Amino acid sequence: MRTNWVKALSAAAIVTVSVLFALAAVEMYARYAKPTAYQNDKELGWKLLPNVHITVDNLRLDQTEYKALITTNEFGLRESGRKDSPQLTILVLGDSFTADPVAGNEDMWYVAASRDLERLSGLEKNSIRTLAGGGGGYGTLQELLLLKQLKQKIRPDLLVLQFSPNDFTDNHLGVASHGILRTQFMRRPYYNGDGTIKYFDSPFAWLWRSPPTAESKIFNKLDQIIQLLQFRYYHDFFKPISSDLEAAYNKQMLAVTSDLLKKIREELPNIPAVMVNCCTSKDRLNGQWENLGTEAGFLTFSGPSDTIERNKANEKLFLLDGGHLSPEGNALFGRAFGQALFDSGLISAMLKNKNLANTK
Repeated sequence: MRTNWVKALSAAAIVTVSVLFALAAVEMYARYAKPTAYQNDKELGWKLLPNVHITVDNLRLDQTEYKALITTNEFGLRESGRKDSPQLTILVLGDSFTADPVAGNEDMWYVAASRDLERLSGLEKNSIRTLAGGGGGYGTLQELLLLKQLKQKIRPDLLVLQFSPNDFTDNHLGVASHGILRTQFMRRPYYNGDGTIKYFDSPFAWLWRSPPTAESKIFNKLDQIIQLLQFRYYHDFFKPISSDLEAAYNKQMLAVTSDLLKKIREELPNIPAVMVNCCTSKDRLNGQWENLGTEAGFLTFSGPSDTIERNKANEKLFLLDGGHLSPEGNALFGRAFGQALFDSGLISAMLKNKNLANTK
């Protein structure tokens, strides 16, 4: 009998070791075959890795393929333009429209805007340095916390904040907890009205916050499968809530987002700051973004998203998801943004002030 138990335990041990070895092999291959530009971060939840150099295969909405070369500098920022003695340094903060590998560095909207500004302002090519940071799924608090880290390392002449409709929900723990995107709401920090920061309170949250599982390809793939099943059931990224609770949440989301935008503006009070929204939708709260931005001290631009709206029938402008912009969509959006910035007179005033400062 004892011999049988020993044999059974030995067999179980062999099976366990074999399974663990197979999972480790799959995990290693998945990380090699599909590298990520992100890393887990205790404060921000996740952020771009420093010194990244990867190529991502993407698919447009019209089913055509393209490759996106993603690079980051030592600060984990996507960088373009002259690093030494640039005419202007522009810092861009945003979510997936800014940081995700939807297009290569030189094809992103903010680089297209910088190149247009150089042309319109008569500057040398690549003389504007553009630094872009953030992350897919980022909320306004994460952008604020990232700015606090970056302002000690770089000195931008202009701050550009890219906004999205989902920023409202990303800024509110109560709303986010009704969602199905656990890779985001389980890891993201949230803002308390008293100025403190909190995280989702769950005995399982460590699975999404601890590097071994949070950065595991296998774990995240399993979570994506569950998300897909939930989306098919709810037909949305959020579970249904009552109309009364939704009304209360909407009021709170507006207040929190307004407060966070003001805090971002307070971080760099001595330079101009602008906001742009990559989405034209006026549904729910998105129609309020310009008012909130203006009240916080930003110059807001809705023209670039209107340009995309007028051309939305062109499938070549979008990724397969139908929302994010392809290189062509980024170019169209960026040129519209660059033109709007130039027409505002802000860039001319900045260049004039900088030249005066340099001559003193």
